[in-house]
Amino acid sequence: YDFRKMGYRVGTIYDSAIVYADKEKLVMKGDIDNNGTVDQVSYTFDTKKKSGHANPRSRILFRQVNNGPVQSINIGLTRFQLAYYDTLDLLIKKINPVADTKTIRAIRLEMTLESTSPYDTTYSGATWERTNAPKNLR
Repeated sequence: YDFRKMGYRVGTIYDSAIVYADKEKLVMKGDIDNNGTVDQVSYTFDTKKKSGHANPRSRILFRQVNNGPVQSINIGLTRFQLAYYDTLDLLIKKINPVADTKTIRAIRLEMTLESTSPYDTTYSGATWERTNAPKNLR
């Protein structure tokens, strides 16, 4: 839901809705709760801190809105990776973090979830990928 609201009510076309962007962290602006105030939302995937589940690959995704409490999303994520595309739908390559966030027009999110406990010593999982082109980034 946050990704669709990215850039909503954020100033002019010269104001970037994306404050910071790298492969495992995104900080964006938008009126997330539709109350007339622009919020800042951050998502950070910590690849080093273990989740505490039995699955040793499981990590935690953190979400924070403005200066509110940090929410931990601890559901068996083993991979969370972001990639960014420009106005020509070309991948903004190997720039980490992205130097000029105003050039970002689409974001590809790839994540893998695995079971937090094994079944017969195996952790089952699924990978999901989606490219979002929020209309307020254009």
